[in-house]
Amino acid sequence: MKLYDFLYHPRKPDGIENRRAHIVGGGIAGLAAAAFLADDAGMPGKNITIYEKRQDVGGCCGVVSNEGAYICPGERELEPHMECLWYLCSKIPSLDDPTRTVLDETVDVNRDLPIHSECRVIQNRGHSWEGIHDYCMDAETTEKLQKFITEPEKGLENMTIEEYFGKDSPFFQSAMWWCFHPMLAFKPYHNALKAKRYLSRFGLGWH
Repeated sequence: MKLYDFLYHPRKPDGIENRRAHIVGGGIAGLAAAAFLADDAGMPGKNITIYEKRQDVGGCCGVVSNEGAYICPGERELEPHMECLWYLCSKIPSLDDPTRTVLDETVDVNRDLPIHSECRVIQNRGHSWEGIHDYCMDAETTEKLQKFITEPEKGLENMTIEEYFGKDSPFFQSAMWWCFHPMLAFKPYHNALKAKRYLSRFGLGWH
């Protein structure tokens, strides 16, 4: 996305005030679609209907609170190159100050409270585990991990991480796992395909 895409104000489509949008699914994709329809296309909010079968709107990534805010529980990796996300956040007004946006608040928090993590794993009542930076594994486990990263996605769709590596695999005792699973909230019983995508993106660029 180029800089002028952020600054450009699209022209309203003819007759947009009389059109209606019906969005199936109230997850982050449906909510984002509604926001872009209202801001970029100029469609009145009253003309947008979102259908969600669950009681809470927000999908698997979060939930909309009673105050109208989108709450994203747990840790999420927010990076500078996520242009579409930041573009969307720049259009959502802050609940505390309507003159500012969610993007403004996010930048403020990161500048006022910069993250500084001394360690990922502690032992012996608060001492950093020195082995956390030792990513060496036995040859079999290393080969299994390399195959995991290059494995076609279709073969991992209905498989857990534990099913792929094996319940008693040394992988689950390695520094790689102890760094990976608390940072991204993965458990052995979570989906293997999702874990593969995260590993590929955040550190293991073997594919």
